[in-house]
Amino acid sequence: MDVDTNVVAGRYELGAHLGRGGASAVFAAHDRRLDRTVAIKFFDPRAWPTADGRARFDAEARLAAAVNHPNVVQVYDIGVDGDRPYIVMECLPGSTLADALEAGPLPVARVCDVIVDVLHGLGAAHAAGVLHRDLKPANVLFDAAGNAKVADFGIATSSEPSDLTATGTVVGTPAYLAPERVSGERATVRSDLYAVGVIAYEAFTGARPFRGESPIALAYAIHHTAPTSIRDLRPEVPETVAASVMRAMARRPEDRYEDADEFARALTKSDEERTVPSPAIGATRVLPSVRSAPASTSPGRRGAWALSILIAALLIAALVIGVVVMRSGSSTGSPRRPAASSPTSTLPAPLRVPFNNLQQAVQP
Repeated sequence: MDVDTNVVAGRYELGAHLGRGGASAVFAAHDRRLDRTVAIKFFDPRAWPTADGRARFDAEARLAAAVNHPNVVQVYDIGVDGDRPYIVMECLPGSTLADALEAGPLPVARVCDVIVDVLHGLGAAHAAGVLHRDLKPANVLFDAAGNAKVADFGIATSSEPSDLTATGTVVGTPAYLAPERVSGERATVRSDLYAVGVIAYEAFTGARPFRGESPIALAYAIHHTAPTSIRDLRPEVPETVAASVMRAMARRPEDRYEDADEFARALTKSDEERTVPSPAIGATRVLPSVRSAPASTSPGRRGAWALSILIAALLIAALVIGVVVMRSGSSTGSPRRPAASSPTSTLPAPLRVPFNNLQQAVQP
């Protein structure tokens, strides 16, 4: 699809070509009225060949413009230039996640950050009643700071039933579609979350979870095969992080997360557990030294030994005092008296009995 004019709607002066999709092309442009750089996405008119199709395009573009969140690419304007519908959006200087994945899987922490950003933006859209329906790495853009933003809600549809939704038409990139969407069922919050799970899987491993040589083969794989474990392909991904992604990709919608916030909380918690040691682990490391300590170091036995030493010390002290007293009496010519009647004895009564016995034992 070629653009043969440099100014759209008398306002947007077209610049560099930024990208091309199956039925769309994106250009940078200068908004003369507001003096800012924007991005214009032109759609193939064959995508909406009827009046009902154009009405659907307008309704969905207005829904997308109603979502205002730091992790969502802002929609500024919509229109039709000749026969080409277009959407004017925020222009970001960064690349897309698809561009980043061309070099292979991303670092684990980076993937977690990107997916949480995507989930925050998606949650805001869901809260506004907007489903994306075509989430994929090419629709995840980065701003100058590296924050992820979800783009291309242009084919999104309200989560409420609408007569403008084409019956029997599956919209979306097949590799990221949930099993029920492949079967032709309507998009839901949980089918969007499934797509985020597939994106996370690819960002962690560098490979998509399901493959097929044809759309039919791919659909069969999505319905009937289990993806290779993330940790088998990337062992350094923590088990809890991998488990949170696999739950988002559950075949049955009821087995997935209820909403984007729940998925984001699970992924954030898993990432924190990956880096912060559990107190229980620290306590376990101390236990072996307690179990291997000798029995003599137990509090009860230490108390018994201390009491025995104290008694022995008192007995020795009594013996020394007795000997000194006896020798003092002998040197003055005083008759020897029992220690019990000696006015110089200051020992407590309970200790005088063993002292007398000791005195008799040392008399010549």
